[in-house]
Amino acid sequence: MKLIDYIIVDTINRCKGQKSLVGYWSILQGKRTVQTIQDTHLFGLTNYFGLFSFLTQEEFTTYIDTLQKEQILLTDLQLSEKAKKLHVESCEKFNQFEWNGWNYHRIDQTFWRRLILFIQTITSVSKKQNFVPIVSDWEIQKEVKQIVLTLKKRSDVTLEQLHKELATFLQTMTKEQAELFVHQLSGSQLIGLTISQAAELILVDRDEAYLLHKATLHELLQQLYEQPNAYPVLSLLHLNQQKKQKLSHSTEITKQYYYQGFSVEEISKKRDLKLATIQDHIVELALLETEFDLYSLFDEPSIQIVEEAIESKKTKKLKELKEVLPEYIDYFMIRLVLARRSKNHEFES
Repeated sequence: MKLIDYIIVDTINRCKGQKSLVGYWSILQGKRTVQTIQDTHLFGLTNYFGLFSFLTQEEFTTYIDTLQKEQILLTDLQLSEKAKKLHVESCEKFNQFEWNGWNYHRIDQTFWRRLILFIQTITSVSKKQNFVPIVSDWEIQKEVKQIVLTLKKRSDVTLEQLHKELATFLQTMTKEQAELFVHQLSGSQLIGLTISQAAELILVDRDEAYLLHKATLHELLQQLYEQPNAYPVLSLLHLNQQKKQKLSHSTEITKQYYYQGFSVEEISKKRDLKLATIQDHIVELALLETEFDLYSLFDEPSIQIVEEAIESKKTKKLKELKEVLPEYIDYFMIRLVLARRSKNHEFES
């Protein structure tokens, strides 16, 4: 089983086959809808969130079709017995790769462009050579220029330190990851390969190369977050990017009203938005805000009834849960209880 096939199968396995093709695609693409955010947390898929940003939906569908033709996936997107066996066999092989899409899928490519331009700049400055920037983005160029101007050591000393830091880090990666990383770097006169060219050079499938490179970047970003002092030069490029996920703009406005004590219904009227929209915002708050208190909305006995239904049914499907719950418990309450459970990591992957 190929790496990309494994991720698709593992995603479906974690969801217990409870989502549609569009649902899986939305998670792997990193869509910022409330439903996708909730699914990502409920099913323990934060590592895969946004991982397939390099794929089109048509390409994703082609992978699904192929898996169905190979009888790995059934027509209803359930796992076949063959898939379950392959999944178990592939876990050990692919579990060495640690993605963190939820925290890093929005910044990994920005960080990468900043890094390759910084390396090219420092190399050229140390050799006193002119160069054409490998990155055309003016914002990235501005950031790198500012970082270079604030360096306290000579460019050749900085370059040597950077080499040590990258060498130390890449030794912890697989051979393919390290080669993909290095082949894409540029110097003053030497232009690095594209990831497709690097993949072809080391005989790795293009899509697998993208996934391997993302795993490398996510692990590097995690190291810079946890041990910035161990990477003094690389940490300059991280620009203190916060790991905390921002709420959508509209949810931020709802949040202000909510914490001022307004009810969901009152916020709906004040903002002239549908009640369902405000409820979506509250679910997003429940998922992303540590201070969110579920008991401010619902009484403990009702919450406990929902908790017990979830435990007994062993499902996260709203419709199935609603069918066994008292009529006064609505979908909004069920979604919020599920959101709290996912935030507290109470679901098994």
